[in-house]
Amino acid sequence: MIVRPDLPSVDVLGVPIARINREHALGEVETLLGSEGPAVLAYVCAHSANLCCRNPVYREVLRRADLVLNDGSGLALAGRVHRRRFPDNPDRLRARTHAIHCGG
Repeated sequence: MIVRPDLPSVDVLGVPIARINREHALGEVETLLGSEGPAVLAYVCAHSANLCCRNPVYREVLRRADLVLNDGSGLALAGRVHRRRFPDNPDRLRARTHAIHCGG
């Protein structure tokens, strides 16, 4: 599956990164967990985005992920440069997605 086109996103070095708030992201994760088959959730930081410039296979993996979320201040800066700020930095979302995955 490729990132849903109906999700607002910012293209950072060839990777569409969702511009959604924490609650929306949690809802998307719950939807992915409830779907049949595997799903790919990725967090992209500045280093990951830079790796995409040198590694087209890695870039394509991220482009095909079901959901790609921003991670860290480098991506926050990229959003501002594109004049499309990210509503949240989902660092704290990781613990909650783990709890959902574990049934908590």
